[in-house]
Amino acid sequence: MSALSEIVKLESTHSEESANLYNIHLFPVGKFFRAYEWSAWLVVTHINDFKVIHTMVKAIDRDVCYIGFPQETLEKWTPEGAVVTERADGGKDMQLAEKFQRLFENTTEMTAEFCKWRESIPIANIEKKNKNEKGFSADEG
Repeated sequence: MSALSEIVKLESTHSEESANLYNIHLFPVGKFFRAYEWSAWLVVTHINDFKVIHTMVKAIDRDVCYIGFPQETLEKWTPEGAVVTERADGGKDMQLAEKFQRLFENTTEMTAEFCKWRESIPIANIEKKNKNEKGFSADEG
């Protein structure tokens, strides 16, 4: 799964029963991993306060938040107790340890915090390159 519209759809599906609630989805973009939306929030909240890009993506007609870091530094950013698995698309899934999962009372509280965080990030006008539906510029792959 690498089309940006599919990634955003995946990041939008969270519920009490969701196994994805504390699962960070990392997507390869060149030599970097990117985490979008919910996954980006989990990274910023639980791992490191990376710079967040919040931009409008014309190809999917919506704004998107994401963070990125070099793939070679994944081990550095993997918190103790997290389990990292590889996906068929070359991406990684990072399941946060149980100690992180106790920070919020319930999914409603988590969702409210995510929405507050997302709304606090101004939308940047950085779409200078021609982005395709996968969310990558022509020179990113």
